Amino acid sequence: MAENREEVLSQLYALRGSISYMSGAVQNMLAIEKRQQAVLTSKSNKAVLRSEAEIDSYFEDQKNTVRSAEKNLEVVRQKNKKVKGKECLSAIMTVLGIIMVIVFIVLIVKYDLKNSFPLILIGLPMAVICGVWFFLKFIEANCIQMDLNSAIKSVRNAKEQLADYEYKRSQMIEALDEYEKAKEKLAIIYDNKESLLDELRPIYDATVDAYSDMIDERDWEYLDVVIYYFETKRADSIKEALQLVDRMVQTNMIISAVETASKDIQNCIYNACRVLAGTITAACNKICAGLGAVVSAVDMQNALYEQSNRTSSQMAADIKYIKEKTDKISKNRN
Repeated sequence: MAENREEVLSQLYALRGSISYMSGAVQNMLAIEKRQQAVLTSKSNKAVLRSEAEIDSYFEDQKNTVRSAEKNLEVVRQKNKKVKGKECLSAIMTVLGIIMVIVFIVLIVKYDLKNSFPLILIGLPMAVICGVWFFLKFIEANCIQMDLNSAIKSVRNAKEQLADYEYKRSQMIEALDEYEKAKEKLAIIYDNKESLLDELRPIYDATVDAYSDMIDERDWEYLDVVIYYFETKRADSIKEALQLVDRMVQTNMIISAVETASKDIQNCIYNACRVLAGTITAACNKICAGLGAVVSAVDMQNALYEQSNRTSSQMAADIKYIKEKTDKISKNRN
């Protein structure tokens, strides 16, 4: 353990710098992951989550609907042509029927029924037949015309729906493509996350090895309070500071104490890095030894500045995240 207050503070700030470095890395990683998850959610809301094959299948169904409507229209047109082909015969039969009716009426009016009976016997059935023929053909023509109008309308509607879906289809495929790209980016982020955790775990282990005899990792969340007690000279040793922390934990005052201490030591961090620069660097190098170029004392001191507005309890939660996740990753690999 350090022999004097200045050395103890240097090591406590170095410990906070290491925790700050790891916490900052975790926060940046989680922020990137959160942003990409938000992008993925927005893309999934925009995209119709079907495969491209399903989209094309539905598009083909729309095409078949158009073909069916066009085929039905052609059938109705053929029927209409047949009816129009018989228009001349219908006209002759209609005129003949009208003539027969007129003759029948004239015979009744001007001649006696007995003398005109043979002609009536022939003319009346013909008039009735021609009338019925005319009536049936009139109904048939009107029905076919209605079917023709309906078929034309069906084809027009089917083509409009096809054109509308063709536009939507391009949007759906584009949105689906964007969604798949967002998924790929998120998968890359997850891979990078695992790599980053692999890089942070040795720093965590080195920090524990370097300072486990000074302050147990379970007390890292109260580190700001310990530093505050040293800075304000309320404690002369780590043990004494931790005893004061235990009392606050027992009286449920520790949360407010951590927040107060974290707020008060922000200025202390800047002053300490100025006054104790050399000893803090030496203490940071104690952690960095054996880590290669992964992290340096300068990185830790920069992190100490950058994370000065976060409490030790918040950062300790990030350190716990690193430990739990890397333990789980290691277990899965084995």
